[in-house]
Amino acid sequence: MAVSTISWQQLLRRPCLFVDESEVRCLSYYHRVVAPSLARSPDDTFWAVHVPQVLDREPAARHAVLAIGALHEGFDATLLKRASGVLDGLTGLTGRSDMSADVSAACAFALQHYNSAIRIVLEDRISSEEALLTVSLLFTCIELLQGSTDAAATHCQHGLGLYANDQLPAQLSAVFGHISIFRRLFNPLNLTDSVSPQADPCPTPVGEMCTVAEARQALDAVMARGARLVRLAPGNWDGDDSYSIQDARTEQFHVCRALSLWWQGFVALRRRLSSTSSVLESDAAELRLLETRWLASDVLARSCLAGNEALLDEYLDHFRRIVELAEQERAARSASGMRPPSFSFDMGYLPFLYIVSLRCRQLRLRIRALVLLKALSCSRETIWDACIAYATAKRVVEFEHGLSLDEERMRSASNPYPDKHLPYDAQRIVRFDLADEASLEADSEGRALVRRRICFHSSGPDGVVVGPSWEYTTMRL
Repeated sequence: MAVSTISWQQLLRRPCLFVDESEVRCLSYYHRVVAPSLARSPDDTFWAVHVPQVLDREPAARHAVLAIGALHEGFDATLLKRASGVLDGLTGLTGRSDMSADVSAACAFALQHYNSAIRIVLEDRISSEEALLTVSLLFTCIELLQGSTDAAATHCQHGLGLYANDQLPAQLSAVFGHISIFRRLFNPLNLTDSVSPQADPCPTPVGEMCTVAEARQALDAVMARGARLVRLAPGNWDGDDSYSIQDARTEQFHVCRALSLWWQGFVALRRRLSSTSSVLESDAAELRLLETRWLASDVLARSCLAGNEALLDEYLDHFRRIVELAEQERAARSASGMRPPSFSFDMGYLPFLYIVSLRCRQLRLRIRALVLLKALSCSRETIWDACIAYATAKRVVEFEHGLSLDEERMRSASNPYPDKHLPYDAQRIVRFDLADEASLEADSEGRALVRRRICFHSSGPDGVVVGPSWEYTTMRL
């Protein structure tokens, strides 16, 4: 009887014959740059391990990853396009004659693969629900890279609708838990997203939190509920009459209680970690960020139903601590030479320093927060755009304090701005709207500036919102 043989070439998987050079390069860029930068922490293996495993067997995931790679690599240029609202004519201001072609080519490549991935999903050619969940997260990332908040929230909602939270695979649960925070902020309130505490009790940390990852996931769950509470605040109801102020106050009680319980567990966890021989710098950085997120969430949860901006003056210690933690983070990054990536699928310091800049009325503290926002933030952190956040917050500070801020003096320790009295109620901006129209200009040194109109609404007698007051804000690109 003849003995058959099998060669290594037959045993090993054959390389795909239909991958062109641009796709190979894009996949390599994803593995080398994108996956490490999107990971929330060293123990987060979703982007570096789970996604490559899925794209290896799911064409839709592979197309989506190619789109992410292309958009991420050209992110700074496409961000410039989104911030300005105008791309034609940028050549003379930026000195980059090839930028329009580069942006167009990257966007076309990404759009081609994104459409291919969507087509596969619509044709129901995905092998499992877990793979479909992964693809929905990849679609969410694509939309966030493009600055399409509503579309990102829709993909996130679709993914969450496939499984209840307690049925999500462990690899996906943490990611969905985090992005559900912004989904709650931007999805319209509806009956399928009930806020009744009896029907949907606010999650609270159970038992002690043994790891930083457990603390992070527990806080995500409470913050998601807190985001929905903010949507229940007066003026944010979107015309929905199915919720009463009493419903909102009941919800506020549950969210504040959950935040208090989380803080108790976090303090115990931090004490245990500090008692060990050494704390990893990655854990120390995560602990700083978690405390920052809790402080901002606590302020918003306790003040959002008041309808009175003056109540926020009681939380100066919270705001001061957020700024102190951010300064510690800046010092740690400076010592290690670490720089923030252009895009983050995670909330870093941007939204919380933005809250301090807008809602803390102590001038020097606001200025410190603005300087740190610019130093620590990614260009985009999920839905938050650093360029827009900095420009709008700076203009609000100038308007409320009646001054014009010089950026060099803002950074100066030897010539700080004097602390004025807190703005009067009538001076405080309670809401603002940024107009879509934009004009492109150049400063005295030829650097590109975008000028956009901003509409301020201030608080009048008896807390009635008055306005609009139209101003301009300038964004340096």
